[in-house]
Amino acid sequence: MIDWLSGSNIVAEFGNQSIDEIKDISELLQVNAIEVENRILPDELKQLSKAAIKKIDVCSFSDEELLKELEAYQSVCDAFHLYNSKSYNENENFLKELCIKNNIIWNINCSPDTIKIIIEKYNPFAVNIVGEDEEEVGLKDFEVLNNLLEEITNSN
Repeated sequence: MIDWLSGSNIVAEFGNQSIDEIKDISELLQVNAIEVENRILPDELKQLSKAAIKKIDVCSFSDEELLKELEAYQSVCDAFHLYNSKSYNENENFLKELCIKNNIIWNINCSPDTIKIIIEKYNPFAVNIVGEDEEEVGLKDFEVLNNLLEEITNSN
């Protein structure tokens, strides 16, 4: 959040593109970081010379498999974006440990009263909060997002 307020950073999200396509597009768009969700190998990510975020569907992994995935990419990724998150009360100690050992960006669908609990309890590197549905094409209601940001601000 502080980086965003002090100057925007551009992150390009990639799905099934090849490493060459990712490299070409990220250089063309002059992005600051890339986020990948595909099976690009750690050695291939090094070739990009950009900050890297590995997006991971945590419901696709057991806890043990998730740890192995994080370990495999830890040396080349600046952060891990976890989505389809397990309930934040499901395995509290495991989730706390993930946030301690890794820069976790936690994809959260929650209300203003639970965001504060999650941030205080787990202290993730960042949270990814998705805005509400569009009221009409190109127009979103940011009331829920504003309430979340207000709750976070008031907790500090």
